[in-house]
Amino acid sequence: MVYSTAMSLLVLFFLLLSLWRVGRNLVGKDGKVPLWPILSFALLALVFMSSYGYLHDWDERFHALVGKHMITGNWLVPTLISDPVPGVDETEWGLSNVWLHKQPVTAWCIGLAMYLFGNAAFVARLPSIFFTLTAVYCTFRIGQLLFSRNVGVIAALLYASNGKVLETAAGLIATDHVDTIFSALVALSVLFAVRYAQREKIIDGILVGIFCGLAVLTKWLTALVVLPLLFYLLWSSHGKLVRGALRVLCVSGVVLAVFLPWQLYILEQFSVLAATEYAYNRRHITEALGGHEGKWWFYLNSLRRVFGETVFLVLGFIPFRLYKTRSSATGFLLFWLVVPLVFFSVVATKMSGYLLLTYPAICLLIAVSIKQLSTLVLKGRKPNCRFSFSLWGLGGQKSDNLVCALLKFQGWRRYALTAVMFATLLLPVRYGIERMKLFQDVTRIPAWQTEIDVFTASRAMADKKALVFGDEKYVQLMFADDNITAYPVRFKEEYLSQIDTGRFDVFVKTERDGITSYVLLDLDE
Repeated sequence: MVYSTAMSLLVLFFLLLSLWRVGRNLVGKDGKVPLWPILSFALLALVFMSSYGYLHDWDERFHALVGKHMITGNWLVPTLISDPVPGVDETEWGLSNVWLHKQPVTAWCIGLAMYLFGNAAFVARLPSIFFTLTAVYCTFRIGQLLFSRNVGVIAALLYASNGKVLETAAGLIATDHVDTIFSALVALSVLFAVRYAQREKIIDGILVGIFCGLAVLTKWLTALVVLPLLFYLLWSSHGKLVRGALRVLCVSGVVLAVFLPWQLYILEQFSVLAATEYAYNRRHITEALGGHEGKWWFYLNSLRRVFGETVFLVLGFIPFRLYKTRSSATGFLLFWLVVPLVFFSVVATKMSGYLLLTYPAICLLIAVSIKQLSTLVLKGRKPNCRFSFSLWGLGGQKSDNLVCALLKFQGWRRYALTAVMFATLLLPVRYGIERMKLFQDVTRIPAWQTEIDVFTASRAMADKKALVFGDEKYVQLMFADDNITAYPVRFKEEYLSQIDTGRFDVFVKTERDGITSYVLLDLDE
């Protein structure tokens, strides 16, 4: 508990420091808000939440095991069960030898981390820690380039303290490291798309294509949302439709050059399995796979939970502001949010992590709204009705007197507006604090992990490999020891003809009176 307490206090210190600096800026007492407290908070929170000494079930254990096998096997052959029993159904993605259920970048990143730092659960999370910090910085830079430094800092704080972002990066919830790396690569693509539109340098366009292609190699074709976003930026910045389309076409060529070779390779080497996985991916559109179903408002409810109820005030204000001001930057962020939101709302399979690629845009939209509210609060000290009209897109001589009366933000009105401003900032942070589970003992080892440790230790000097049936923690068991092949299915006599008893000792995991044990089968009987 000493570690958990110390880390929790450090996390809270840097979070409160970040909030204090941002809060001072919002009330006009601090001009330039530093980024380093936010990055420090994000790093400490990620390390704390990633400190569990075991692999989580969904879906971290699969990604970690495939990543580990990259080191011991072939980097071009993603492998889940490295020494399989031929009789077990390999068409089930959780029981296969070659594992094409996900694109390969996540496994490559985890494999590289383990190659450098060793085989451990925490090491499997290092790529997600790195990519989350990268996404925090990208959110800041996009905000800085499109609006102002302080808008970028507020958005970075919202992203760094987001409970969904932190839980996903720490492997605590489904799709974990895949979604974390994917969303960071999309953020990198968008950052360089903004730079490309502003500077028109070829290297920025190439980097957009490279990072977008890597995002496709992480979580498939939803990464291509970057291309219409790039077109929007080029068109709104330069007003040349054909020229913008040609540049997007060139960037698309780079994207194809990055992700297409892998698709051709697996179709050539593992044609049946690859076709099966492509078909499975398409089924997400028409079927609610794995029981992940929901109504059309599923993602709107997810946004309410993650960002707080005030997110709907933001989503109501932003289109109105866009209509009145014709802000291309605001329209870009809204486009970044709406396209995936509409697509995933129509798709049958619904998981809250699917929308993670839009979180930088949402954080930036909230940050823009907070800064607008801050400006109104500060101007309310010396009311300037004309300013208020232009800010909210109102005005006109006939409504001057009425609007002036409503928007003199003094007394209770200014206090109410200040409360809305800070609620918009603090509600998402509140959810993040809740999901961090500070002061929880992250060093505690569950009983099932102790059982695995005891069993693997007992096999340290064995002459044969172990083949285990009936273990729900079969992936964690194989992660702990390369000389173990394990399955969650029960042992069947028909498997005997497929098992090389000269190479394997066969075990069945059993539970009696609450006590679990690995029972060695006598196959000579």
